[in-house]
Amino acid sequence: MKQSVNMCEEARHALIGYLDALEEYDRLHVMLLAAYRAKDAEVIDGYRLLVREAKVKLGAAREQFQTHQRTHRCCEVIRLEETP
Repeated sequence: MKQSVNMCEEARHALIGYLDALEEYDRLHVMLLAAYRAKDAEVIDGYRLLVREAKVKLGAAREQFQTHQRTHRCCEVIRLEETP
């Protein structure tokens, strides 16, 4: 059985913010892996910092969406996982 997702505009905006942050985190993580493969220490250090910053943004975006879910009770079907 499929459930439809009903959400208000604020939830939609928060979810899009989370997805944008997730995309940024994933992109930077792939770039970090490429730097490891290239064995470029300077680039590795730079991407490590960027990945850490992206992870913080992702956590904040997830928390914003989940806080909205708890208080507004819309879109309860959606569950966002912690970032490793």
